[in-house]
Amino acid sequence: MLVAAIVAVLATAGLVAVLVNKGDSPGATGPQPTWFSSAGKPTLAGSTSPSSPGSSTGATSAPSASPSGRAPEGAATTPPRAIADYYALMPGDTQAGYARLSDRFKQDRARSYGDYQAFWGQIRSVTATEVTAVDERAVSATITYTTSSGETSQERHVYGLVQVNGQWVIDSQRMA
Repeated sequence: MLVAAIVAVLATAGLVAVLVNKGDSPGATGPQPTWFSSAGKPTLAGSTSPSSPGSSTGATSAPSASPSGRAPEGAATTPPRAIADYYALMPGDTQAGYARLSDRFKQDRARSYGDYQAFWGQIRSVTATEVTAVDERAVSATITYTTSSGETSQERHVYGLVQVNGQWVIDSQRMA
């Protein structure tokens, strides 16, 4: 009887752990805690700004994928390099940055290119350090943001990456 009670407690604890950690794997779907930012910083995960097909909220149209099907010149050859290269572009080149996000990531996190531009418009500078491969498709990195008002924050993220037309692109992101 005691053994059965212990087994039941362990099974319940295991189920709770699975439910709590659901979505924590780099390729997992579902809501993510933030979009490139933590509490106190601008986020798009909870954005309520409407966007409709065919409407544009930004002054510049969203960049499209390479029509040739080939990776752009200078495309990163490894996931860690892709993350380092992505943050090296930001916040100054949002078109190139947006092109380095998968369609799934855009659908889940950057509801429109205008929202994406608005987020990065509030950031003066960003650096990625301690960029490390977790496995062949996942990377962890410490990201340091400086806002336009001069506030600085540091966060640890884990990114899931996929290859699209021969280029590594960000497919998921979560706080580490």
